[in-house]
Amino acid sequence: MVYRFDDFELDPGAHVLRTLGTLVRVEPQVFGVLAYLVAHADRVVSKDELLEQVWGDAFVSEATLSSRIMAARKAVGDSGAAQRLIKTVHGRGFRFVGRVQAVAGGDSGPLDAARRSIAEARRALDQGVSDVAARHIDAAKHALEASREDCDRERAEWHILCAQREVVRSGWGSENAREHYQQAIHLAEGVGAVEAFRSARYHLATLFELRADFSKSETLMRAAVCGDLNADAEARELLTCSLFHQGRFAEAKVHAEEGIETSDGSDCWRLSAYYGEDPLVSCHHWLALSLWFLGEQEQALAQVGRALRLGEQPGRVQCLAHSRQQAAVLYQLQRDFDLCEHWAEATATIGQRQGLAYRQATGQILLGWSRAMRGAGEGEVAQMDRSAQTILGVGANMEACYFQALIAEVELITGAIASAARRLDAILADPVIERGFFFTPEILRLRAAGASGSEATAFLKRAIEVAETQGSVALLQRCRAAK
Repeated sequence: MVYRFDDFELDPGAHVLRTLGTLVRVEPQVFGVLAYLVAHADRVVSKDELLEQVWGDAFVSEATLSSRIMAARKAVGDSGAAQRLIKTVHGRGFRFVGRVQAVAGGDSGPLDAARRSIAEARRALDQGVSDVAARHIDAAKHALEASREDCDRERAEWHILCAQREVVRSGWGSENAREHYQQAIHLAEGVGAVEAFRSARYHLATLFELRADFSKSETLMRAAVCGDLNADAEARELLTCSLFHQGRFAEAKVHAEEGIETSDGSDCWRLSAYYGEDPLVSCHHWLALSLWFLGEQEQALAQVGRALRLGEQPGRVQCLAHSRQQAAVLYQLQRDFDLCEHWAEATATIGQRQGLAYRQATGQILLGWSRAMRGAGEGEVAQMDRSAQTILGVGANMEACYFQALIAEVELITGAIASAARRLDAILADPVIERGFFFTPEILRLRAAGASGSEATAFLKRAIEVAETQGSVALLQRCRAAK
């Protein structure tokens, strides 16, 4: 028999666990525990029975059994706190409480064909082969249309893949992508497909974040953190990111710390890895950046060092470019030109090597700024502008105002005062600034530097007011020093 529950399919004969067609790697003893509990989901299974059925005559401690139960929960997206699928019945043992459907093994027709196509499409997207992914997505669509079984779970996953394909094709501004994610959420919620629901919600929140619609991203991730007993570091990291970009540094600090506490440091992050990130590493970086704005300079610098070391651990290679970008940003804020240049160059190099155009472009902008600050301003503005256009070309507006401000500062120091003023005025007219943006006080300070008399005084006054509202001790001190 093959057992289906939630978004998973467990085949004891083949010793295989899949989620929506994707293989889940499970250690043999952990698989044995999970398979036995699923096969006997109609009752409580005692510890002694589990030990006998999985380990036979071998001596096994209760600590070993507890660790295997924990690993089995993790494999199916459960936890000891949530106990959504594997429940501990104190004094008696364990019971699998998920709804299990037992079916005959083997290919059951169109639905299995759809699952295979969905798995192949996901693999192709992960490898960046969008034309291959498109063929498998189309094949999955036809198979789902031909299936007479309940396939809303698979349809939800199909919509997620369609959305990802649209982002690759048209960038983060794609309305088709947004509609696919929302449809996936609707379908997954209707059939209780928890993993597909979480995935679609996370991807949609990421789309809003990259569009600089931080409040919508925050709303989705607050629901994930507050309404989900099994909320993990991915949801907390994305919430932290939204709060930070809105200039809400004290709140961002709290959620970054919670994200670090939530992770056990050994998780495999499928969703954030798709974007070249690792939530545990990112939470360390958001904590460092928040600490800097809150005026805790030494703690921020120590924290960014921890984040960089963590990002170099085996299994986290996908986040190298992002980790170095965040370090470059902190040293840009610190106005340490040498270290900003060092980490910016690493960002651009790794971004190019890994095919991450966004990271490569952000690295080039930070690199241009640091070189200009050290006296090599000639030609940097043109290169920085080209990189900024690359970022906008993929619909990523999340940090556009920040990068444009860096370009404007280079223009100021190279004597292009009028051009810098026009650029900064355009930034200040952006709705992102009105809604709240982490770099607004510095943008206003730079605008004051290109003005004179009462106009400069007015810009500095606004800069100080915004810094005070944000609780940004570091920028408040800088703005007051400029008076």
